[in-house]
Amino acid sequence: MIAVRKDVWDAYQETLTSAKSLAAKSAQRAIEPITYQGDPVLPEHWTDVSNVELERQKPYAAIFDLHGVLLEPTWKRQFAYAYQRLQGGTLDDAATWVEENAHQNLRDLLQQVSQRPRSEIDQLLQELIEKVPEVRHPPAIHGMLETIERLQKSAVPVVVMSGSSRRIMLDQLAEAGFNIPDENIIGRDDMALSETDRRYIPGTRDRAIESMLSQFPGHTLLHFTDGKTGVATVRKFGGFNVGLLHGTSDTERAQNREFLKEVDVLVENGRMNANQVFNFLRINPILQAQDWHYRVSNLKAAEISLVLPAPRPSPLGLHIEISPDLRQLAYLHARADSTIFLPDGRRVSYPADEIAIAAFPSGNLVSPLRWIEERLPFDQIEAVAQ
Repeated sequence: MIAVRKDVWDAYQETLTSAKSLAAKSAQRAIEPITYQGDPVLPEHWTDVSNVELERQKPYAAIFDLHGVLLEPTWKRQFAYAYQRLQGGTLDDAATWVEENAHQNLRDLLQQVSQRPRSEIDQLLQELIEKVPEVRHPPAIHGMLETIERLQKSAVPVVVMSGSSRRIMLDQLAEAGFNIPDENIIGRDDMALSETDRRYIPGTRDRAIESMLSQFPGHTLLHFTDGKTGVATVRKFGGFNVGLLHGTSDTERAQNREFLKEVDVLVENGRMNANQVFNFLRINPILQAQDWHYRVSNLKAAEISLVLPAPRPSPLGLHIEISPDLRQLAYLHARADSTIFLPDGRRVSYPADEIAIAAFPSGNLVSPLRWIEERLPFDQIEAVAQ
């Protein structure tokens, strides 16, 4: 016999009484299969670079860079304004300097020519993003709004990653007309939280991309980029890289082509045609709608007598407390967790003067009704209702 807590049993009873209405909702959201004609065709202006075959038998999860992929690249204009501010002269002269040095580290060059501290250079570039309209609000790249909307309607998870700050990303995406959930927008400040010194460093983006495999197990990663960062990581885990080629001159396009030589396909005109993209991807909405997250019920349960803290060079700032009745969650920010845990992993206490607490109802951690409505197949909902 299995003992069940009363609150869990009550939730189960509530699930049974509501199952018929959930079945009706599930019927309304039934997804019709899409029939594609002929073999997949590489879209116009796309070039096969790697001869790697796209894995179409698994659901997709898509990662998009921001500037140069979803939004028109504005970095040249940004650095031209910065050069003019620091060195004087006309904006045309500054733009010429940027073009001549476009494939070098322009932050380092600005620091060298101006003899200013790096912190001042970084602050100026950030101010230009925030205050210059043509830098602050770049338009969406042609075809990207429709492509993102159709991916979302086909139940393809869309995540945006960028070396820009989350605040700038949220503002620019909204201004350009994109409707992407905040939790799927990942900036440099978000990714830096996973580093021991909280700095965005080479390799941070690769580790963030790799972490997506835990969020979307069993998926094929589609990576849309205008640079080489993350390309090797995506390929390592069986994903597919789509590079967008930009350039205002033959020389710049040739340099960018070399920069993107490791992608799988290259979009020669740097634009998207949603219809052609979908004909190539062959998205199966039914496959996309399946629950591909690992289920606890598929694993063997075992009692763990003691959980030792993982070795780490810096404190773990976030702790999550669950009340004994499972009705309350609390996020705790501890500035020095050496005062919280003993070396053997046992908790001592949370010093009141060292934490900031945000508490809210847990909904018993996972709402059975919500899970069933969103995840359970229609025929199983009907079975529960009966």
